[in-house]
Amino acid sequence: MALIGSSHLGSLVTVDNEISSEINRRITSANKCYYGLLPYLRSKILSRILKILIYKTLLRPILTYGAECWVLSKKDENSLLIFERKVLRRVFGAMQDNGFWRIRYNHELYELFKEPNVVKTIKLLRMQWAGHVQSMEGTRAPKRLMQGTLEGRRSRG
Repeated sequence: MALIGSSHLGSLVTVDNEISSEINRRITSANKCYYGLLPYLRSKILSRILKILIYKTLLRPILTYGAECWVLSKKDENSLLIFERKVLRRVFGAMQDNGFWRIRYNHELYELFKEPNVVKTIKLLRMQWAGHVQSMEGTRAPKRLMQGTLEGRRSRG
């Protein structure tokens, strides 16, 4: 995997068009922000609703910046979901079960969160972007690229 590339408008563009490095960069950026906001997420004064709002307005946009053009592999999806669950576990905390404290299971986190997970959100963003491009004028570059066809024949194999 060649990481020779450059950062353009906050997104990493690599020579081989590998998106995993960009996703890892986004997760790292969101993780830095998470640790900056950790005192607020640990606070007993702030309500869960406010902590969820902090996640949705500050952390998730950092995590999903430029996600409209990402093609996610299962590994990338898993990395994004792991980060999201880490934040949600901090927000919702542990629970008492039969007199013992334990961390919440993944399905319990999403039941409490009551929002689509980050992967579903990214897929929704991609659909919104496709609709936006579809409604553009035919002369615009994104629409020409989306509706374009390749010339020539595909090589055998």
